[in-house]
Amino acid sequence: LLPTHSKDRPRRRRMLATSLVLPFNPLAAAAANVAALEHAYLRKAMQEPDSRAGHALHMACAGLAGGSFILEDFKHDIPLTHTVWHLSAALAIITLLPLGSKTKIVSREQAFQNKNYLVPPEFRSSSFM
Repeated sequence: LLPTHSKDRPRRRRMLATSLVLPFNPLAAAAANVAALEHAYLRKAMQEPDSRAGHALHMACAGLAGGSFILEDFKHDIPLTHTVWHLSAALAIITLLPLGSKTKIVSREQAFQNKNYLVPPEFRSSSFM
């Protein structure tokens, strides 16, 4: 069940460490997995300039989610803080989609210029659509 390729050794070690820590400190295990995911997204954004806008949007949403989460703990009487937390966390998760696929976040102008931007390039031929 664990990856066997040599390039997957760090992933294997992380999975094993997470599995050992999970019963005793689930928050630490979740934080380690999130940190690894964020590191992978940052590495991709640094290598591919097209991913930088998506990464910036993701970090803004994640920062807003974290900030509203902390704010809710200290000032729980501010209206809609919990809602902002959930919405920004959902947006932060949605902006992770380009990390696992070949799609990318595009500007509104680019979306209107290329109406089939969500369709992978190999399926954009006129005979297929």
